[in-house]
Amino acid sequence: MVETLFQAYSPLIFWVGLGILSLRWLPLQLPRFLARSLYWVGVPWQIFSLARYTDLSGGVDLVPVITLSTLLFGIVLAWSTAVGLNRFANQTALLPLAVADTAATVLVPSAAPLMTDRRSETNADATPQTLWQRCQRSLPFYDRNEQGSFILAGMLGNTGFVGLGLLPDLISPENMRWAVFFSLTQNLIGTYTIGVLVASYFGGATPQSRWWALVRNVLLVPSLWAFCLGYFTRSFPVPVWADHLAQGWYYWVIPASFLLMGMRLGQMQGWRSIQRAIPPVVLKLILLPLCVTVGVTLLGFRGEPRLALVMMSGMPCAFAGLILAEEYELDRDLAASTIALSTIGLLVMIPIWLMVLA
Repeated sequence: MVETLFQAYSPLIFWVGLGILSLRWLPLQLPRFLARSLYWVGVPWQIFSLARYTDLSGGVDLVPVITLSTLLFGIVLAWSTAVGLNRFANQTALLPLAVADTAATVLVPSAAPLMTDRRSETNADATPQTLWQRCQRSLPFYDRNEQGSFILAGMLGNTGFVGLGLLPDLISPENMRWAVFFSLTQNLIGTYTIGVLVASYFGGATPQSRWWALVRNVLLVPSLWAFCLGYFTRSFPVPVWADHLAQGWYYWVIPASFLLMGMRLGQMQGWRSIQRAIPPVVLKLILLPLCVTVGVTLLGFRGEPRLALVMMSGMPCAFAGLILAEEYELDRDLAASTIALSTIGLLVMIPIWLMVLA
């Protein structure tokens, strides 16, 4: 197990570390350029290859339904958690500050911002606080762009890069089709359909709420066209060199994704970034796979098929969340923080899944 994890995470550690170290010498626009290159070229390349060369036969008909149910439940869980945290953070814990701020504004209008800050700090220190109020003050608050990154982190898992790179060492080749079909369905329906809708709605300075703008964004997603092209050309023969080129995505897309994550991690804001990332990571690594475990067990899944589905649902927060955050102007820091924290947490969860489900 230790050797397997070491082999799986060595590229991750190397490329992420390189991204962090090289950020100070690279142009500031390079992370966004790299993210857009992955969005328009890298990920479509991967999906085309998987759609064309993966054997999807052998009783995996329920996988799209399970994957879609997992995605929708992840959205509901993440959205309700973000809204709930915002409401708790804004209730009684902020009431004394609001009163003090109002008084400062009325007494000295010209000095309102300065007085507000000073009175807020003094009031926070002087007012007696219960344990519950202290907990409320410590809760993170998520604005609109952060809520979009929160939902994407809680919904989407890194099934393509980490999942398909790790599971071949944990399950037999004949059961890998469950994992591959889960990854394809998530990328096609989750990341680049539902995920684009979520990112379009929450992203940007003026969120696009009109339904035709959201539909247009989905129809223009290159990964959807790449899947159709790969799937419907499965029976068409191509030269050997073209096959090698199509399947060579692994050697470019995965390092580029890890490198991008390292660059964004180098821009993190310390403890605040980690604090905001904890809630979606707990949802993604613990609650969501736990619900999937119960669901697929009730459907009659056992052994490696169940293990594959549960592990794919509990993969770290997807790099696609960071790519979508770059493309649709969501909170990049939160996206990178959830990826880093959940990737570390995966090391703890894998032995647990193997002991319980294998």
